[in-house]
Amino acid sequence: MNFKYKAILAFNTLFIIFTPAQQLKNGNFTEKIDSININYTVKGDGPVMLIGHPNSGKTGYELTLQPLEKQFTMVYYDSRGTGKSDAPNKIEDYNIQNSVIEIEELRKS
Repeated sequence: MNFKYKAILAFNTLFIIFTPAQQLKNGNFTEKIDSININYTVKGDGPVMLIGHPNSGKTGYELTLQPLEKQFTMVYYDSRGTGKSDAPNKIEDYNIQNSVIEIEELRKS
């Protein structure tokens, strides 16, 4: 397994990315990534913090991290097969490489 994928997976346990402040619209959205619809919610204002987990949905994070919305633009996302995001057609599509692609493409968008 590539070191890059291992490093990103380790960081993905509670995946947080700080980026310069952007003007993101608050609301619930869907982004097609790797031919799968990924659901995410944007709340708050300030530097962007991307929150998700490959084994659980975003609801728990939305409830527990709500105080951070006063200082950050929180982007909570449901990874493939969780919450309102689509599930892949094959079980083999649940893997580290696809998780990295999903996170990176969501970050870019």
